[in-house]
Amino acid sequence: MVFGKFFRRSQPTSPPPPPEPPRDADYLAAVAVMEALQEHKRASHPLMKLVGEEAMLSRESFNRDGSIVLDKMIEEMMVKYKEAGLDTGELEARLRAEVANVPKPPSRFEHPINYAIIAKIADTAEAILRGKNMPIAKRPIFGTLQTGRLNGMAVRIKNDKYYLIFIEDGLFGFANLFSKCIAQAFPPKDGREGETTFSTDDDDVTLNIVSNDELLERFFDVIQAYVVAGYPHAARPYIPHPRYAGLASILTDTMEHFIIGHEYGHCVLGHLEGGSPQKAAFGDGQEVDLLSLPWKQELEADYMGFMVAMEAMDRQNLHFSLYYCGMEALFATMTVIERAVSILRFGEVREQVLDSHPPSDIRRMGLRMHLEKAVGEEGSAGAAELANKVTAIIEMMWVLTEPRFQEMREQGVQPHENWLH
Repeated sequence: MVFGKFFRRSQPTSPPPPPEPPRDADYLAAVAVMEALQEHKRASHPLMKLVGEEAMLSRESFNRDGSIVLDKMIEEMMVKYKEAGLDTGELEARLRAEVANVPKPPSRFEHPINYAIIAKIADTAEAILRGKNMPIAKRPIFGTLQTGRLNGMAVRIKNDKYYLIFIEDGLFGFANLFSKCIAQAFPPKDGREGETTFSTDDDDVTLNIVSNDELLERFFDVIQAYVVAGYPHAARPYIPHPRYAGLASILTDTMEHFIIGHEYGHCVLGHLEGGSPQKAAFGDGQEVDLLSLPWKQELEADYMGFMVAMEAMDRQNLHFSLYYCGMEALFATMTVIERAVSILRFGEVREQVLDSHPPSDIRRMGLRMHLEKAVGEEGSAGAAELANKVTAIIEMMWVLTEPRFQEMREQGVQPHENWLH
């Protein structure tokens, strides 16, 4: 089996950047709480140890310096890649094109490039929901925070118009680097001119993984960077062969759309007005409600994430089998991080050490039911087969990597404090 045919895609026209959000009193009040929460976490942010105070301040000065800071960030990134012996010409051009119309983050503590990704996906999700006549009574304001959770975290505040939704800081970056590993596990095959083709034959894939020490090193490196350093881009930078860029990008985009769509689902379905609130104090005596929701509501929000991701990726003229497997890969990705954290903390794999969401297997079963309803039994069978192969790839690479985390545990290595809440 090959899936080169899935890559016959047209490049969609990028939508214009979303308009600046309204700066009314409710919005400014919500952002003030967001900044206070982010500042409260700032001292333990992994970048403080990795790059120091000055680099953190450069992130925070975006609201004052705008494009100057973005230029500096791209230049520093290119220096890092050049030090690794990589050709950065095409990458730098692409980055500068992507950040040309970066919207201003609501918070001075937000990474401008990361926020641009979130804002673009949120804009797409809202357009999809509007097209389905699903009103959003209270809108989410998205940000990133070291939450120690592998999903979004909803924060209920005293505000009539807005919720705060925090995405685990580094999760999107990890998804990107992890997707590169998944893509490289599929061995390339000779195809027709101009067509990207990979083999999904089990024997071909297994041989490619077990004989590829560099791939397994990349897999280990990004996991330990996120789990131990707390920041996925602490991993050694590299640019994979261009043949893998399309598949890796599709997997990453699908994961990101599913995550944001899931959080919009909670807003649309009214889940955030209930839940089991846990009071969290921070700053100068301030309090917010951190919400844990019933599994039933999490699974309902998974359907919304499924719907948003399917429609958003379908606009790229892709075969649904390819982007559907990205959603299931997300759950397998979360499982790997939980296992690594668990081994370093306890010396063994324990379930549900990081999150209150349903187990990944249950969430995957829910997605399969939605897929069958959406495309029929025959169509869903092929997508499920490819998703199973991707999950098996992740499992195989984990099995080959797990002993190294056991060795780290024996050496006294612990997870970053972000994962110890």
